[in-house]
Amino acid sequence: MISNPVANLSLLCCLLFFDPFTAFSQSWQKFSPPDKSLVIELPTRPNLVTNKDDSPDVLFKNVRSAYSYSANLGSASQADVGIVFGVLHLSKAIGDRGFDKTVNSNMLFIGGDDKDLSKQSDVSIGGFHGREFVYDKAGIEGRAIWVNGRTRVYFLIFQDSNDKTSPETVSRIFNTFRPLR
Repeated sequence: MISNPVANLSLLCCLLFFDPFTAFSQSWQKFSPPDKSLVIELPTRPNLVTNKDDSPDVLFKNVRSAYSYSANLGSASQADVGIVFGVLHLSKAIGDRGFDKTVNSNMLFIGGDDKDLSKQSDVSIGGFHGREFVYDKAGIEGRAIWVNGRTRVYFLIFQDSNDKTSPETVSRIFNTFRPLR
């Protein structure tokens, strides 16, 4: 197991900003991982996160497998706009109370503990309980949704510096993010 999961997730968020991505067509496309456990519409093709240390699965106990993806929403010269999303498969179901405790405590540190949380609320997506967060960290706007599927945890994290992504694009991505199982 990793010695510092919060540091590793912070690294994941940094990778969104500094990993070079190839610009793809701006036409919107639906995407699902191989297990078809979620669907999302994106204006670009996502990349599989292959390093387990860079995936949010380090935040939860009993993770048996995970699919994590990242996507740059800016141009090659705007590599500081991106999302991370995916699904964690748990070997043991997690209740809403344990889920909330894990997500709430870790959101304080994801991307750094010096951010201002402007929203923390319960949400229901696809009939599942979840938590939504909106934050700002020195001009970097962020939004995250975590969804408890009992034996699956679904997540979508967005970060943008200097408002480079239109609110309509962000809304469409979050509105189309759906757990399917």
